[in-house]
Amino acid sequence: MQLCEFCNRQCATSSSYKNHVRRCPDNKNRIVEKKTEQGRRRISEAAKKENAKRWTPEVRKKHSRAMHKAVQCNPDSYTKNNVSGRTKIVEYNGVRLKGSWEVKVAKWLTLQNVAWQSEVNPQPYFWKSKYHTYFPDFYISHLDLYIEVKGYKTDRDDAKWSQFKGILVIIDLSVIKTLEEYSLDEIVAKQKFRPYSSV
Repeated sequence: MQLCEFCNRQCATSSSYKNHVRRCPDNKNRIVEKKTEQGRRRISEAAKKENAKRWTPEVRKKHSRAMHKAVQCNPDSYTKNNVSGRTKIVEYNGVRLKGSWEVKVAKWLTLQNVAWQSEVNPQPYFWKSKYHTYFPDFYISHLDLYIEVKGYKTDRDDAKWSQFKGILVIIDLSVIKTLEEYSLDEIVAKQKFRPYSSV
């Protein structure tokens, strides 16, 4: 056993001691290995090639089918943990919601005495040559109505919403700011004339 003269770390062998001392953060004369841009690129390309060998088109299809089946069989575990971007899980009345906007909608529905659910059965949709699964944010059972809380719309959202079977109301950025000014009935009435679009 040898102790590092800079940080007092114990090293089991003389070779581990020599390697540690050369790179010890407390050693002012330590060897600092700098990764060059060319080296980073070379490592990245090698990793991509290795990944391509493992993830053949057949393996990707098999994996996709298995994941789709897992989501269909276990929608509860999928929706609770599937968080996009930087959204944080927030608990409201014992229910886990994705972000402050969903909490705002949940509180808004609760103030109107509207019973809501956040665990929604998955809805299939087709996009970019594949079947995917869509989970709207809320379900209002007595109206058989789904609510999606969305900051901005993408091409993928268009695919989800246009193939959705049922009544879907979108609460977007323009509505979320003044949500308290509306009742659920008003939002539903406005969207009946423009299905799958924001108020």
